[in-house]
Amino acid sequence: MTNSVRKYGRMKYSEARFQRVKNKLQMWLGATARKRVDGMVTADDVHLFLNNKGFTRKEVYARLALANSVLREPFFQSMGQVPSTRPVAKGRAITEWRRAK
Repeated sequence: MTNSVRKYGRMKYSEARFQRVKNKLQMWLGATARKRVDGMVTADDVHLFLNNKGFTRKEVYARLALANSVLREPFFQSMGQVPSTRPVAKGRAITEWRRAK
């Protein structure tokens, strides 16, 4: 039996690893949203999680794929734009997301 592989730019990830990280990210974002008074999360939170999991800044396509797979309906609802707080993206408008009920 062969494992399916996802390729993002030059990086390759097994489907199993991608799904594990995606599930952990989804749970972590949900917990983070519940802890916050306004219940909001942003892409900055996704990047914080991925940095802590060892994803490098060069793994742009994998980061985007994970963020896009989690920050969407039915898990989260888009609530508008806010400025980014990450030094790399300072001042850029990013979408704010609320956990779906």
